[in-house]
Amino acid sequence: PYIKIFLKKYPKIKLKIHTDPSFELVKKVRNGIIDFIILNLPYNTPNDFEEINLKEIHDSFIAGNKYSELKNEVIPLEELNKYPLILLAPGSNTRHFIDDFCSKININLVPEIELASYSLVTEFTKAELGIGLVTKEFMEIEIKKGEVFEIKTNPKLPSRNIGAIYLKNKTLSSSSKEFIKILKN
Repeated sequence: PYIKIFLKKYPKIKLKIHTDPSFELVKKVRNGIIDFIILNLPYNTPNDFEEINLKEIHDSFIAGNKYSELKNEVIPLEELNKYPLILLAPGSNTRHFIDDFCSKININLVPEIELASYSLVTEFTKAELGIGLVTKEFMEIEIKKGEVFEIKTNPKLPSRNIGAIYLKNKTLSSSSKEFIKILKN
């Protein structure tokens, strides 16, 4: 919806969206290929970058109706290992976040499927190939439609933020500043 708002306000601006891992996007910012990165925080943001929090988000495990016995239950987090788990691949910011959280509470989640993108996690989960870890706010439509449901866990996963990072010593273009302004509001 933010891109739609931006393009309605600035219809002549052309966007190029890169969906590489965050560490690759940092290289692209440094090389002047892209202006800024929208990513999940916390991130090990390099010292030469500025970081802005934009929106609180919530990671959540979701499943299709094949796993309907979990629908109205609160599942101990470690019990999710009894099911095929679908997680982002190691090296992704989200995977680091969930692995770090689980490590702090002495839980080791072992995925059966590791994928390179959120959209693949979503599609594999909707195809009922397992239980996927996604950002709840990105799945609201599918949850409302009943295509998937949220699995409540104990402990509950901590919230985090979506943010933007960009080089401190480089002035953002007016269009980039405007896009970030729209994201903030």
